[in-house]
Amino acid sequence: MNDGFQLLRLPHLVMIKTLNFMPIEDLLQISDNPLLYNSIREHVNTEKFTVNFYTDQSQLKIKGFTWLFYKTKFWDESESIKTIGPVTEKAHVFKNTWWTHSKNHRDIVVQLVHFFQNFFMRAKLETILYIATEDRNEERISQMDLKFLKESQYIVRDDASQTIHEYLKMFSNNKQLVAMDGFSDRARIARTKITSKNFTSGKLPVNPNEWFEYDYFHERLFEIVLISRLIVDNQNIQTIISSFVDGETFERLRFLHCQNADNIDLRYALQGVAAIEWTENNVFMEKFKGIPAMTNYFIETGYIIWDSKGKVATVHVDPEKSTFTLIGWENIISPRLMTALSNLEFN
Repeated sequence: MNDGFQLLRLPHLVMIKTLNFMPIEDLLQISDNPLLYNSIREHVNTEKFTVNFYTDQSQLKIKGFTWLFYKTKFWDESESIKTIGPVTEKAHVFKNTWWTHSKNHRDIVVQLVHFFQNFFMRAKLETILYIATEDRNEERISQMDLKFLKESQYIVRDDASQTIHEYLKMFSNNKQLVAMDGFSDRARIARTKITSKNFTSGKLPVNPNEWFEYDYFHERLFEIVLISRLIVDNQNIQTIISSFVDGETFERLRFLHCQNADNIDLRYALQGVAAIEWTENNVFMEKFKGIPAMTNYFIETGYIIWDSKGKVATVHVDPEKSTFTLIGWENIISPRLMTALSNLEFN
């Protein structure tokens, strides 16, 4: 494990989905600024951030890795719609969420982590990906959206089954963008939900607050982290899950990963890891081959997996054969997968 990341194993489920997102410019580093479990405190320095995750037992320190930072160009004040999403103080309406940006409204959108119930940490990315991918109903991106994206140097695909993952790579010095497809897929869900609420013709609401006043944003949507890469075409996520996990296993997952979560469906977030548990003979199951996104997900990310007993398994992927092997797995089928981490490079 890299020295830049220290993880103290906690007796509760901890899931950290990090995104090694190398922006076009202006990378911000996480440095010494505490984030408390029950009270999120903001201290913004446009050069560095520090995150310390304090629990009632000990702390989890995350140092020296890049987080969801990128630079883009937003509409001028003269535009009828002045902002997309949470880029002004007026749009800070997420509950239990920490949004921050520079006081001078520089064109940097900073999305930090959100520590949620029972040590569940979720990564969230909205803004550009809302409009950079099409919604589930295949509604075309509005002309104003396209105008914004072109000005932002982002390229848009019309194909609803694709994401902008490969295009973002071109603007990031070919650095690997871990799980970008997942965030893009989730953005498609977000846009669909927004459309079902107040989009009548694909136009953005003038009041940015209208984007983020619904409960599903902080209760139902962004817990989808690992599983998000499984969302392909217009298939329902539960349908995809049930295609490779039998009913009994699915219900077991549902119980194990939701028992401490109240209204959060952790089974979706953990499914991507839990599916590894039931992979027969440590080889990619045939059913997985029908879901290319799943194959690509393991190829592009890789995992180090801890269970409650401290055993470690590393996922080794063979891109040519579309298979993966669990190294050091030792027949672990744990009722509590302590942590699933992307195998990132730390700066």
